[in-house]
Amino acid sequence: MSHPQSECNNHPVLLSTTKPLESGEVKSAKHSTALPRRNGRKWSLKDIDIGKKLGEGCFGSVYLAREKESRFVIALKKRIYLMLEYAPKGELSKELTRFRQFNNSRAATYVYQLSNAIAYCHQNDVIHRDIKPENILLCSRGEVKIADFGSAVHRPASRRNAPFGTLDYLAPEVMDPESSYEHSVDTWSLGVLTYEMLNGCVPFVGDSNAEVAARIQSCEFLLPDSVSSDAGDLICSMLRKTPELRIPLADVPSHPWLRHHAEFSLVRCTAALRDWEDPSTHCSQSSGCCSFYFTDPSSSETSSTVDVTAQPDHLS
Repeated sequence: MSHPQSECNNHPVLLSTTKPLESGEVKSAKHSTALPRRNGRKWSLKDIDIGKKLGEGCFGSVYLAREKESRFVIALKKRIYLMLEYAPKGELSKELTRFRQFNNSRAATYVYQLSNAIAYCHQNDVIHRDIKPENILLCSRGEVKIADFGSAVHRPASRRNAPFGTLDYLAPEVMDPESSYEHSVDTWSLGVLTYEMLNGCVPFVGDSNAEVAARIQSCEFLLPDSVSSDAGDLICSMLRKTPELRIPLADVPSHPWLRHHAEFSLVRCTAALRDWEDPSTHCSQSSGCCSFYFTDPSSSETSSTVDVTAQPDHLS
């Protein structure tokens, strides 16, 4: 696909760099807010150096690019002219594949940041509905960004009683066709993600979609020995079958596990990156060694099995 050839008329959110765009690579970068217009003039391709191709999707290609005068680094799409913030460390899912699981400091810091970000969405009546590692981006200073709002809905206007999202991270009420759901479905997904970051696997597994759905509805899962009591308490408080009983996101940052392990400032977060990216600091214990079996007391003894495979349009 050829490079884009039209004007870029929006206000982009960008990254700045002091290094040249040699061989399509950025050697070092720092975060900035936005690339301002100069004298109200619209941006065009003559203002931008095009670098390597980053990827492509359904709507066009994405290129790494740099504004010539300020040397801001941007992501440039073809046809749809959106200047996107560059997340140089990629998806959280790739880091989980690399390390299998995170230590307490890294996992707690990400949970702290995500709980604040999701709470901000909820304050603006937005339910993301698809919180998972593939939709979390990692930036250069250790901060995380939530991506892919394609499944999000705005409350109260949007319909919220159809299964939508990724099965492993779906809350029980999302799979119930007789009920609607609210913001707390994102709290459940964050609980699943917290479990996964500490254990290297999701809490609810099975040989089929229907079996996974049944285990989610029964709200029973195993906590390995490697998970501390504080971390286990937070996970269990987010993975409650009754939405009203889940911990409010506003209370997550003050939870003892986060207070003891999370880095609350970007300065400390950046300083911790070296330890986080050292494989020797990550637990390698198998998640199959379990010492605690959690059953949500609010769950009923029996639960119906949902035929998730009958609704492929809504689940990824």
